[in-house]
Amino acid sequence: MTPPPSAISVVLRSQRKRDREELGAPGVVAATPEDLALVHTARTSVKDARKAMARVFRKKLTELETGTFEKACVKLLHANGFRELKVARRAKDGALLSARKKEGSLELRFAIRIIRGSTQVERRVVQDLRRDVGQLSANLGLLLTPGEA
Repeated sequence: MTPPPSAISVVLRSQRKRDREELGAPGVVAATPEDLALVHTARTSVKDARKAMARVFRKKLTELETGTFEKACVKLLHANGFRELKVARRAKDGALLSARKKEGSLELRFAIRIIRGSTQVERRVVQDLRRDVGQLSANLGLLLTPGEA
């Protein structure tokens, strides 16, 4: 049974929230400065813990052998939707892979350079990857390394 048209009224969500706060409705609790400080402290410590875990994980990746690191990268790529992963070339610092990935209605070809080691990514490495993208007729290049960019 629907109410008569004269009894229907539209209440905006923001107005409803304001009304609840004014009435002190259950479920609405005013935050004290101490609570806000605790929330800020918790967020900061979670952020610090994530950074620490990233450092530990990066260190573990740099300690892996070349073959183990490549296998870990290939599993990561498979998990992210890359298909037809093939080794195009191997070098002393890592492998060059070609892969395909479906992005919406597009099928993109990738040139993926896997570089082992904890060194920083230098300009030369990026230039080599750009050259490899052209040689493999790829659309995009991807650089996998535990090093810093």
